[in-house]
Amino acid sequence: MADDEIHRAEDIGKSKDGIQQRQIAAIVLAALILLFAVLNLEEVKVDFAIDKVRMPMILVIAVCGGIGLGIGWLIRGRRDKRD
Repeated sequence: MADDEIHRAEDIGKSKDGIQQRQIAAIVLAALILLFAVLNLEEVKVDFAIDKVRMPMILVIAVCGGIGLGIGWLIRGRRDKRD
C-alpha cells in the first residue's frame, strides 16, 4: 500500500496473511500464563470471604485466567454494541 492511501480502521495492524497483532499478543500471553501455571503446581491456601480452601496453584491460575477472559469478552461485547 502506498503511504498516501486511506486505511480502514479494522485493517490497521493486520499483516499480509490476515493475522492481527492483537491475536499474536493474545497467543503469547496465553503461552506465558500456561507456562506460569505449569511451573506452579504446589497446593496453596485460598482465602475466600466465607472459608479457606487448599487447592493446586494451577487451578487458581486457570480460574483467574478464565475470569479475566470473561471480563474481556464482556467489555468487548459492550464496545461492539457501542460502535
